[in-house]
Amino acid sequence: MPFLMLDRTHLLRWRGHCLARLGVPEAIEDLIRALADIAHLGLGRAEAGLRTDLATAYAACGDLTQASGQARRAVELSKRSGSVRQRARLARLLEPRALSGGEQVE
Repeated sequence: MPFLMLDRTHLLRWRGHCLARLGVPEAIEDLIRALADIAHLGLGRAEAGLRTDLATAYAACGDLTQASGQARRAVELSKRSGSVRQRARLARLLEPRALSGGEQVE
């Protein structure tokens, strides 16, 4: 499949994605390392997904400031790349209760 990339950076990104979904704090380190490699390549869709995963990981660790910042950047990138799937993931993540651990936020 020509769209599937299996280099070190992308494998690190996928590992971070899985750990973020499980709520494992180690995901943040993996995703930040992958971001350092992906951001300069101009892979907007991949960066949007990575930042969505970072927002998820930060939210799971209780760092709502970082989670919100990564989510906002991911929204910008997903709009540019036209990624409906990332925008749907972000909409679920950005629901007021998602980033607050169940409490209503403004």
